[in-house]
Parts: sequence; structure tokens; C-alpha cells
Amino acid sequence: MDLSKMSYEEGIRNLTNIIENLEKGDLTLSESLDNFKAGVEIYNYLNKMLNKVEGDIKIILKDENDDLFEDIFKLED
Repeated sequence: MDLSKMSYEEGIRNLTNIIENLEKGDLTLSESLDNFKAGVEIYNYLNKMLNKVEGDIKIILKDENDDLFEDIFKLED
């Protein structure tokens, strides 16, 4: 699976499918392990995507004079 070409939305769908397959409980131990490993890889990839854009998100704000300005949105740790 080439994660570098996967969009965030595709990653979420793939991760959801993996979780559903694991929850069904009808996979062999080997299949479960393979699914789990793939899920961890996708999760880590999506997490990196989010961290990369975290500091780049701009939000539009209004100041006390009702003027609009841009600011960088930064999540607190």
C-alpha cells in the first residue's frame, strides 16, 4: 500500500474498514496481525499529515473594531 498517494479521506476509510474487519472476529491470527500492522501504518501516516498542516491552518478573526485579520492557528500541547 503506497501511503504517499493516499488522501486523508481515503486513509480514514481504509482505517475504518480495518477496524470493522478486526471487530468481526472472523480473521485468522495472521490476518488479524496483518490488518493491525496496516492500521498502525495508516494511523501514523494520517497523524503525520495532521501534524504537518497544524501550524499552517489560517483562521479569519475579527478584532475589536470588526476588522478581519488572519492568524496562524496552533493547537496547544
